[in-house]
Amino acid sequence: MLDRTKAPEASMLSPRPLPGFKTVALSNGTPVHLLQYGSVEVAEIQVVFRTGTAYQDKIGQARYTASNMGEATASFNNQQLAERLDDYGAWISNDTAQEFISMNLTSLDRHLPHTLPLLQEVLMAPAFPEEEFNNMKTRNLQRLQVESKRKSYLARRQFGHLLFGPDNPYGAHLGPDELQQLELADIKAFYQKHLQAGNWFITVVGKFDEEKVLKQLDELLGKQQLEDKSGLISRAVTATDLLGQGRHLIHEEGMQSALCVGHIGFNRKHPDFDGMSFVNTLLGGFFGSRLMKNIREDKGYTYGIRSAWVSGKHKGYMIISSEVGNEYAESAVEEIRKEMNKLRTELCTEDELNLVKNYMLGSSISQRETPFQMGSLIRFAIIQELSFDALNQKHPKILSLTSHDVLRLANHHFQPDNLLEVICGNPV
Repeated sequence: MLDRTKAPEASMLSPRPLPGFKTVALSNGTPVHLLQYGSVEVAEIQVVFRTGTAYQDKIGQARYTASNMGEATASFNNQQLAERLDDYGAWISNDTAQEFISMNLTSLDRHLPHTLPLLQEVLMAPAFPEEEFNNMKTRNLQRLQVESKRKSYLARRQFGHLLFGPDNPYGAHLGPDELQQLELADIKAFYQKHLQAGNWFITVVGKFDEEKVLKQLDELLGKQQLEDKSGLISRAVTATDLLGQGRHLIHEEGMQSALCVGHIGFNRKHPDFDGMSFVNTLLGGFFGSRLMKNIREDKGYTYGIRSAWVSGKHKGYMIISSEVGNEYAESAVEEIRKEMNKLRTELCTEDELNLVKNYMLGSSISQRETPFQMGSLIRFAIIQELSFDALNQKHPKILSLTSHDVLRLANHHFQPDNLLEVICGNPV
């Protein structure tokens, strides 16, 4: 009989290495990265531009350029494009981050001869209709006006402004005021400057006929004249960080206060990245973390608290965020500081080490199950200038960590006495 009073015995997961992908070039030199992955005959094709929010002149410019490219083209209005894609069960989406914009086509392999030309239209001949732009802007203004009244939004925005600066890509936030200033001309200008052949690479992931896909890609995108975009420089490289510290209050009425607490970190290529990802997970990166046990379960100050060790291509930071009752705001910050210091002064137990190791391994494996996830991983590796071999080292690094390693890493990188603390509310 199954004894439900006892938890099942847990065992350590085994690392699963990332599969290698193949790289070829189209006739004009455009790199294409190919990975056969999955059992369903579907493919995701991403055209990834080496640009993003870190390259824009106005906040929101990059994201709204990508979003508006798929609204209409020289040959199809919004409805016609949507209906044509629906006929084949395909869709075109976009992703925007600091260092890239990608236009993505998801389609059954057998329908690619019909759907890839639609992606080419979106890439080469976006119409940028004024009516669609204005409608999108109006919808998002309404959403942002609601969002900008939330204390968590106000705290996070101020945290970024104080740590990096409002014009720094790592500190900038799109709000109603910024969106209001964005014009259609800004979108068109960003497209002409950044979203052109020569500033891109392509990924194809799924189950597909490789020869046919490459032939069609070459016909549609391999004949384009490549423009030299090497002079485009991320603003994250040139921006000066403010490195704010200390307590900053944003007075807002209500029963709760939103907290954002943290400090500067390091970029993605730092040798301690994987180790600090582990330390952060232990501190506040999952539901069983120390911050959750202390501030949620033991103290009852909040429903949830989470920390993140964010490492971008050029810079990084740590942030801990939560919402607590006004009367608990001061105590919650003190408990955060205590937990950070505890990791710097006391060895964690073997059981806790194994729990976090297993959680991180399981989480990592679950993020590479589908072709779409693998396409995102390839894109990430190329943009961050990391090989799959380097990413595969994450698992053995985490498995080899000891309690003394955690102590050393926390001592070296946590700054509990130099925290930037933003509290939005009416703390007692």
